[in-house]
Amino acid sequence: MAPTIENFTQISGSSGGSSRTMSHTVFAGTNRALISVLVMPDNVTFTGCTYNGVAMTELVTHHFGSENQRISMCGLVNPDVGTHDVVVTFSGSQLNPTSMAGWSFSSCGGFGATGVNDAATTPNNQTLTVSLDSLVCVNAVSANTQNFDSFSVEGTSYAGEYTHNTGRIVEAVVSTVPTTISGSIAVNTSADTGTVTNSRVEILAVTAPPAAQGNFMPFLVE
Repeated sequence: MAPTIENFTQISGSSGGSSRTMSHTVFAGTNRALISVLVMPDNVTFTGCTYNGVAMTELVTHHFGSENQRISMCGLVNPDVGTHDVVVTFSGSQLNPTSMAGWSFSSCGGFGATGVNDAATTPNNQTLTVSLDSLVCVNAVSANTQNFDSFSVEGTSYAGEYTHNTGRIVEAVVSTVPTTISGSIAVNTSADTGTVTNSRVEILAVTAPPAAQGNFMPFLVE
């Protein structure tokens, strides 16, 4: 059974302080999971992410040096039900706007393959080796602060679910059509001109219920 997207929240802007907080509601259901994505200028680094005080695991963390931006994509299996805070902490005061979003799921088997690629001339066409019936969370940063045309996962096009400005234009989406194969699929990001990054995390279908809070894979650092 493919994962079901149960809720989505996003915030942007704000500056100052050594953390960023976003309220997110996780609905009751079996095999729950939560993913958060934060993009910010690179004057400070990420030091951690929690949901309701429970540590989330970094699935992807990367410094896009040419864009002066950092990304952190964090996951948690079996998050607490209810409305709680996602809190991301930094190594110092973040004096610039940040982009933050979160999706929660039911019928989810955790997190699988990940990938991250620096800015390339649009479209930035990449691949991800996935399992059957997965969804994919895709984030992109436009190095030229241009508008995005679309995202594409296994040939299906998606519009971004939000647009934030962190000194660069940031968008992201979670695909809604489950993957149809176990193997390599195309995951593409596209802006109207210039260059664009490509970061992606697989949201797994249920294979076995999680025993406790946590996740199913180590984080990727590049």
